[in-house]
Amino acid sequence: MGSRSPASFLFAPIAIYTNHLIFLFDILFVKDGTFLIGRTAFVTKEDKKIVIQSHILRIRLKDENRFDSYYLLYLLNQPIVQKQIAQYTFVQGTISTVGDRLNEVVLPVHLDREKIKCISQQVESIIEQKQETKRSIEKIIGTM
Repeated sequence: MGSRSPASFLFAPIAIYTNHLIFLFDILFVKDGTFLIGRTAFVTKEDKKIVIQSHILRIRLKDENRFDSYYLLYLLNQPIVQKQIAQYTFVQGTISTVGDRLNEVVLPVHLDREKIKCISQQVESIIEQKQETKRSIEKIIGTM
């Protein structure tokens, strides 16, 4: 992988937003709290009503030439990335926060584009399966 700067991994491909406008394929990231810092959620077409507060960052790719949002979700949940997030987390008053230090996290992007594509497709499939499960449960609830 070599020694690349964080900018070549994080700053270039994604944008971190603090406003609350949410779009399809955004990744929601917990930046403040106690035990949930670093947890992520993926916005799908099934997510019709979402309210987020200031402890949630909205992350979106600026350029999908290198990889897509599904692969970014995979990267953010990698143990090495979660370990970095834990290391960059500090206590601010009584609340822990990763704050702007998320920009310092280096993402371990595969060099093999086929591997990236394969992982992305697997993550997309998992998300689609979760959506189907949710729809099935809603049908069951609707028939009771």
